[in-house]
Amino acid sequence: MTAKPMPQQTLSEDVSNLRDRVNQSLLRLGFSKARFVDAEEETITLICPVSDRNDQCVMSVAIRLLPSISAVKFVSETEANQ
Repeated sequence: MTAKPMPQQTLSEDVSNLRDRVNQSLLRLGFSKARFVDAEEETITLICPVSDRNDQCVMSVAIRLLPSISAVKFVSETEANQ
């Protein structure tokens, strides 16, 4: 049995839903400047211009609680725009 590729529309809807859930989780935790940048496989990329290591740990744990997410990567504003 071979796996069928997912239609592109379904993938973009999934990413959009995931983006909403991630951003809502970050807002609930009080990280209003943090935002979702990208999703690749099981990794979410976030940008948060004002955060220290402790903040990043809290965000990482909260986001990894979402289904199918196993890693969180933080990037700078310039990396996100490339």
